[in-house]
Amino acid sequence: NEEQKPMFNQHEAEIALNLAKYLTKQDYSQNQITILATCSGQLFYLQKLQKKSFENLSKIRISVVGNYLGEKDDIIILSLVGSNKDSNIDFLSTVNSYVKRVCSGLSHAKHGLYMIGNIECLKSQSELWNRIYTTLNDMKKIGNQLDLVCQVHDTVTQVTNASDFAAVTKVVQEGCMQECYAILNCGHLCQRICHFDDRDHLQYQCNKTCDRYICSEKHQCPRKCFEECEKCIIKVEKALPCGHTATLPCFVDSLDYKCLVMVEEVLPDCGHLIHVRCQYRQLCANFSSFCRKQCNIPLPCGHQCTRQCHVNDDPEHKKYVCKKKCEKKNKGCKGDHQCRRLCSEECMKCEVTIKATLPCGHETRIECGADIQKHICTVEVKQVFPKCQHTITNPCFCSKRYSKIHIVVATLPCGHLGALECGEDIQKYICTVECKQVLPECQHTITKPCYRVQEYVDLSKSFDASKNQTMPESSWLSWLWPRSTAKQTEDTSSV
Repeated sequence: NEEQKPMFNQHEAEIALNLAKYLTKQDYSQNQITILATCSGQLFYLQKLQKKSFENLSKIRISVVGNYLGEKDDIIILSLVGSNKDSNIDFLSTVNSYVKRVCSGLSHAKHGLYMIGNIECLKSQSELWNRIYTTLNDMKKIGNQLDLVCQVHDTVTQVTNASDFAAVTKVVQEGCMQECYAILNCGHLCQRICHFDDRDHLQYQCNKTCDRYICSEKHQCPRKCFEECEKCIIKVEKALPCGHTATLPCFVDSLDYKCLVMVEEVLPDCGHLIHVRCQYRQLCANFSSFCRKQCNIPLPCGHQCTRQCHVNDDPEHKKYVCKKKCEKKNKGCKGDHQCRRLCSEECMKCEVTIKATLPCGHETRIECGADIQKHICTVEVKQVFPKCQHTITNPCFCSKRYSKIHIVVATLPCGHLGALECGEDIQKYICTVECKQVLPECQHTITKPCYRVQEYVDLSKSFDASKNQTMPESSWLSWLWPRSTAKQTEDTSSV
């Protein structure tokens, strides 16, 4: 009883699903293929096996023949499930049901019908299947194996059971073991093993080395054939418009290339010789403003200008301030003492202490820039006075004052103190101290130099003794301007 004892055939189920998988490799979609079973037991087993081992065939429809009436597909794979030891096909024994199922299975395929079952069992129990066998056998469409023919190379791969499908590789299931060798648009041959997908090779990537020319020098592209050709980067020597040559990537146009050769060029304004890249030679007419050479023009001080070329800015160096170290001697330097200031600053007076010989013959340490003639010698020296042979110790600069006489202070006969030459007769010294004296005869008081007072006293007495007599003029003059006074004045001036 079919309903009490579900029947299924594992061998047929595996063959059916593997065949469906093979057909999908022949550019059929899963929606074009239907697997039919003649009993529900086989249906359930096919669906179970599809989910477990053929998940990628989920869109292929699996149905029983009875539910498929009136529907048509391009390819139908029919599992008959009629093989058993007793050749029992009870589930097909009812005439109406049997006839309907057979007709349904044989009449709904548009492009192809594959029946999997035990034909010997079926024809022995059914006249209908016996006639079907005879027809198929005459057409040579029946056998113990399935011939998988490569549509490209006509090679045949024979499949007898499910293990044969499992043994062959994915490539074999798609076609055959031969290489495709189809001629591609690039001219190369397809290197894939025989395939039914992408027969136009629109998705195929040719991995051969590209042999297209990519430049006028006929250099071949080094990339893979399927890759887009790049610009030719092979280095070649090219002649440039300037006359130089350059090693450039082949794709670079020599007319667009900027020459990098260093050349000498004279700037028109400043006359400096500069080294520039050849590509900038045409700009040199305007380069003077950008000249990076050092000026180096000699300055009045003897140094060179250290500014960057300034032909258009103070070219005569009227505003230039030399920052070099001064190379002159200090102001007034008698030696070789260099100025420590900048060249543009006024040299300082030489303050270096040196050993010098003064005009007097003594040596001393003075500033190098000092006037030696104005220097005061302070060396202590002894001096002998020629008249008295006394000695005196004084600073050297005082020696000239005492070069003639030695002056001493002594008490004069009149009682006053006086300065006189050492060895001079004190009795002859004329005292010039102002003093007052009362004349004895007239009692008048006079203020005269000490040496004149006595003369007035004597004169007063003479007038008294010789009244009414006139004194000679010569006598008056001798009293008023004695010779001793004139002599004293001369000696004092010499001191």
